[in-house]
Amino acid sequence: MTGFANFMTSAWLGRVSDRKGAHHTLVYCLLGVALFTIPQVFVTDIWQLIVLRFFVGLCLGGLLPTANTLIRMHAPQGMESRTYGFSNSAMYLGSMIGPIIGGWLVSLYGVRGLLLTTSIILLGTVVMVKLKVMQPAERTFKRENGHEPNQNTT
Repeated sequence: MTGFANFMTSAWLGRVSDRKGAHHTLVYCLLGVALFTIPQVFVTDIWQLIVLRFFVGLCLGGLLPTANTLIRMHAPQGMESRTYGFSNSAMYLGSMIGPIIGGWLVSLYGVRGLLLTTSIILLGTVVMVKLKVMQPAERTFKRENGHEPNQNTT
């Protein structure tokens, strides 16, 4: 269900990102994933989990495109490919380490503990993006879209 919902929204969220800015889309998608993960801790029936996973998937559709856009915006000129390489390597490293840590957390705290931990990490990520990414991304977005004069020109 998550993958289906992701497929449904990724192109649409990409268009929203192009219009409003990848940084805004990233924050709202991360927040959506976090907020739809919290109630999964309290599900009592499989249909509740399916619905919540669908909503998580709707929000996940915007994460990878916005992250790639922000990488392109902030990568040093001439080092875009190397930066994408680091990003891709980090993603695959996470795909390897994530299940290991997730399995360990489930063994300690159960699935509900894993979901709660995931929500807390996602909410922390939202705060980090708001504090570290939003301002520079907003300046770059405005400059690239002609809303602000380029300060590098004379």
